[in-house]
Amino acid sequence: MKLYLTSLLILTGITLGNAQNFTYGLKAGTNFSNGGQIRGESFKENGEYVYWTGTSQGQTKTGYHGGGFLEVGFGDFFLRPEVVYTSIQSEFIFPNKSSVYSIKKLDLPFLIGYNIRNVAGLYAGPVYSPMFSNELQYKEATIIKKEENIWIKGSSLNEPSVPVNLQIGLKSEFNQLGLDLRYEYSLAGSDPERVDMLNSTIGREEGGINVATVEEAGLSQIILSLTYKFNTGEDTGRRRGGYSYSRRRRTR
Repeated sequence: MKLYLTSLLILTGITLGNAQNFTYGLKAGTNFSNGGQIRGESFKENGEYVYWTGTSQGQTKTGYHGGGFLEVGFGDFFLRPEVVYTSIQSEFIFPNKSSVYSIKKLDLPFLIGYNIRNVAGLYAGPVYSPMFSNELQYKEATIIKKEENIWIKGSSLNEPSVPVNLQIGLKSEFNQLGLDLRYEYSLAGSDPERVDMLNSTIGREEGGINVATVEEAGLSQIILSLTYKFNTGEDTGRRRGGYSYSRRRRTR
């Protein structure tokens, strides 16, 4: 994370020094997540599985986000670093009771885009997403070695080793207000994780879930934001000593 932040600060400083204009503002909105997969495991009694052995795909739930951005323009092109707090969820449906997977994270996108007639724009770029928390409801423990009874208690899942995602989207602006629609594809993979679900709540009845494998924990999302710019972008004119080059030529 330190390397990413240092690189981001250096790139931002370089681009500001060469920018033709820049704007900054706030953004907030809603998220619609998708992804994730959990497969149930069980032993057999009298030739039949005791617990659920199916596969549950994550179902979309609504989340939220809020943060700020800086947009640096170079003609029709722009760079846009952002700092955004994000909360997303996905729901896994099991036979007796559903479980909600919740992620709270800090998103640090660095986007490259192209403005279309100053009213719309297209962009794409990487997102570094360190997590504050990632919890699976009704998860009691992570199973390290079941035979040796080595477990790690808690509802948190393993975090990805490299939490990097990819965003692509478009924006539309009218004066200082704007709408932003983007898709974030999860590149942050993690190894399958065997977990013990709290079967006294979610799996005690026949056919409920007990032990399971989280085969995929990365969530992709559709992100819809309302944006507000504090300034509309002033042409810097490459000023020196308070005067632009074009103004000096006129006064000679």
